[in-house]
Amino acid sequence: MRLRGLCLLVAPALIAQPARAQETIPLPDAAVIEQMCSSVGALQYTFGETGVPGGDRLLRTLSKGFPLPASAAPFDHAKPWSTEWSDRLFGMEYTTSAKETEDAFSEFARGLGDVLAPKGWELQPEDFDPPLYMLTLAGDQTWLRSIDTEQGPIQLVLGLSNSPLGMTLACGRGDLAEVHAREAFGDLPPGTPRPKAPEVPIPALLSEADCGKPDVAAEIARVFATESTDGFMASMVARTTYRDRLTSWMTWKLEQSGKISTEALIDLGFASIGSATPGGDPFAQFGMIQEMLELLGPVAQAEEAGDAAALCRTLVQLQDWFARVDALTLKQTEASQAAMTAEAARLGVSFD
Repeated sequence: MRLRGLCLLVAPALIAQPARAQETIPLPDAAVIEQMCSSVGALQYTFGETGVPGGDRLLRTLSKGFPLPASAAPFDHAKPWSTEWSDRLFGMEYTTSAKETEDAFSEFARGLGDVLAPKGWELQPEDFDPPLYMLTLAGDQTWLRSIDTEQGPIQLVLGLSNSPLGMTLACGRGDLAEVHAREAFGDLPPGTPRPKAPEVPIPALLSEADCGKPDVAAEIARVFATESTDGFMASMVARTTYRDRLTSWMTWKLEQSGKISTEALIDLGFASIGSATPGGDPFAQFGMIQEMLELLGPVAQAEEAGDAAALCRTLVQLQDWFARVDALTLKQTEASQAAMTAEAARLGVSFD
């Protein structure tokens, strides 16, 4: 369904997929699995390749990916993952559309392991504690494979997981996953230019009174569809993305200057955010999470019932919630960036 991705985006544990009727999950043959996770890449893409469609932060957040052929069953969609700033493909996530029982999942994992072993994949023990950067790729069961490259040996990671949302298989290169993690935490590539941060307007907010009109009900469902790159959810994620990238870049520039400690930057950030928050709480937006969780249940119920008017009313309330959170985080971001700009001027650090 077009709106299911919205619920998965904001509270994935709340929305369960239907259970698969059969106990035995189909296993792709060895050739297909090798194509899904090879030493050089995933499907038609090469690890380290830039410009992979759907791999950027916006689409990675909103979309469930592109459909797979029947030969990849039980996996029916694939989602590329690219590094946060340098846009290099570091992994691919494959998903199923049905919830799997634990017994069926365990049987599938054993069969997958039998296929992987001849290719040099090694199953990690149950107490395997992956490094932080590898968490994106590791799963309930994780296999590692060492390959030789011009830069020396590197690790491929393959993680299989099961959840109420279905089963996922993540494949990627450990070194590029580490690059992604470092970039996501603000350790940017040398020479990274100041990001352009165009203002993305919030689409016009509707009222519950408008939901009696079938065309309006259909329109609000469309703008909330997570597959739409010009809809409400896309706009909200884009607004946050642009602001966060600029904040990360400014933080990185200050750190690279060597004129301010990491601890001082953290203190500066919390103080500035708190100054722009009601009650001085820099985590105030997290206090609104319970309100959002209470809104999601009726959204899912109206969607499953096919009640367009009820779905419209629940989405109007959710739209209002997102707008209020966006307004709060915008104030916090502006305060943080203003504080860093002033500190940069004091220290003689250029943000040009």
